[in-house]
Amino acid sequence: TSFLFLDGCSDEATFPRMIEESCFPRLLELITAQKEDADPRLHRLLLQLMYEMSRVERLNFEDLTLVDDSFVHYLFQLIEGVSDDVRDPYHYPTIRVLLVLNEQYMLASTDSVTDPTSTISNPLTNRIVKCLSLHGPLYRTFGENVILLLNRETETSLQLLILKLLYLLFTTKATYEYFYTNDLRVL
Repeated sequence: TSFLFLDGCSDEATFPRMIEESCFPRLLELITAQKEDADPRLHRLLLQLMYEMSRVERLNFEDLTLVDDSFVHYLFQLIEGVSDDVRDPYHYPTIRVLLVLNEQYMLASTDSVTDPTSTISNPLTNRIVKCLSLHGPLYRTFGENVILLLNRETETSLQLLILKLLYLLFTTKATYEYFYTNDLRVL
């Protein structure tokens, strides 16, 4: 994992090649398998690898369909489960994965609109927004950390990912009241 991550950071062709070689399903499987015997360092590295790989290259439809509701809930629960741990190794890597998956869903939703020859008849449901619309009050730490991250982050691409999620949350009826008023004042 370390080798792939470092190689991807130094060679821009590595992450796209990993997606072409169907590494995303295996990575998803490894992250999910880490639930029981989580080595925090390995888990963090797997999350960072998923973020970087999904950030630089568009996932194909088949890979994105493998991300199910239980995986998204797991990521949100991971953030909530360590919300009081100051030295938490999961918050930002996990949040970044959720943000990049949200963008991948947004990209996938444009396929059926922009490409009339697309064979995809049913657009993918954005599982990030779906989870927050159904269970938002259970995952308040995520919202608080997204706002904190937006205020502190210097990486433009990550700021854009956050703004895309905020746009969806504020324009979706089920989630437009997800954030506390005080959090919005901080924003």
